[in-house]
Amino acid sequence: MWVRTLFLGLLVAPLALAGTQCQFTVQETEDAGCSVFTKASGSVQPLSRATDVCLSASQVPPQRVMNVGMLLTACPNPNSTNANVDSIALRLRDDNQVIDQVKAKYGNWFTKASDGSWEWTDCSKADSFCWSDFKSWMIKDEDNVNLGQVSSGGGPPSQDFVCQLFHDTYYELSLAEQRLAHEGICKSLDNATVTGACAPIGEEIQKLLDSTSSLSCSDFTSASAIPSQAEIESFVKATPTTSGVNWNGVQAPLIVFVGLLQVMFLAK
Repeated sequence: MWVRTLFLGLLVAPLALAGTQCQFTVQETEDAGCSVFTKASGSVQPLSRATDVCLSASQVPPQRVMNVGMLLTACPNPNSTNANVDSIALRLRDDNQVIDQVKAKYGNWFTKASDGSWEWTDCSKADSFCWSDFKSWMIKDEDNVNLGQVSSGGGPPSQDFVCQLFHDTYYELSLAEQRLAHEGICKSLDNATVTGACAPIGEEIQKLLDSTSSLSCSDFTSASAIPSQAEIESFVKATPTTSGVNWNGVQAPLIVFVGLLQVMFLAK
């Protein structure tokens, strides 16, 4: 199952303040205690991050098209620093919506056939040799890329574009999973298996339900539940540093799609 319309309003520049909580990034092992901010109850509130164990217990359909290990092996950084071209090419052999976006940018290499599959645009060699030529081109083209946008010769983006897209999409889909988990946990507060695997999120959600009579479980995945960058910053600044919040935003463009908050729908 795929997220058809993604949460795009939370890609922001890094921000750090003193405290113990933070807005999680793709570096899962480094920010396991980080929060996911929600405005489901009407005001910005931090909820604990749902682990993969919790996501499974609350029956959240996987949204990410690659795990964090695959992501960081191919692209340790969104600007392609230390990028592994072999791993990037391996990921491009996958079949998913993200890879479709990448291949669509590489019209000189990939062409979409009438049946929806991808073919080599101009390579009559064996498939393995075509991939080898593509990797060689990426390595050669990297020097001509300006911050991962387009090559100086006017050609398509190279690996910087790929790494930025991989990171941005991983983050967006991770957030989608978190919000699905919040709704699932809310609906399973009487299920000890779920609340146990997801502790302390169940208690946090119960407190929100107790304090907001109009709050329903579906509100956690509504567009209005997604706070803007400005709202999160305001919350962070207003939170005492003794119990504080440390918001480490995702490594992404400085401000992207602020205010573009779309409802998430699960496609077939």
